[in-house]
Amino acid sequence: MPGYFLDSSVWVAFYFPAHPHCAAAEVFLEERTPRQPAWLARAVEISVLRLLSTEAVARAYRLPSLSNAQASQVLTNWRANPRVRCLDTEPEGTRELWLRLADAPAPSPKLWMDAY
Repeated sequence: MPGYFLDSSVWVAFYFPAHPHCAAAEVFLEERTPRQPAWLARAVEISVLRLLSTEAVARAYRLPSLSNAQASQVLTNWRANPRVRCLDTEPEGTRELWLRLADAPAPSPKLWMDAY
């Protein structure tokens, strides 16, 4: 399985333009290819979603926190990138059920793990 498993801190840096390592994260992702992708594992997805929907984290980077639905869309966009691959080991339909259970119109960072 060639490529790079990225920790949540890299994905957070990639999302927030004010993050001191945003530019480096963007360059790193731009250098990935479908043969050498950036990998997302479920545990990292949960962590990133929790961080993107946490008000204190977003405020630190001068952005409003995301609702769970908005954070889920960010993740969906990343997963659609041909430079990103996902390690989905659960039965088919698990991801969709998880995101449906975690959908909330307001930021609810603790709901991600509870829904999973």
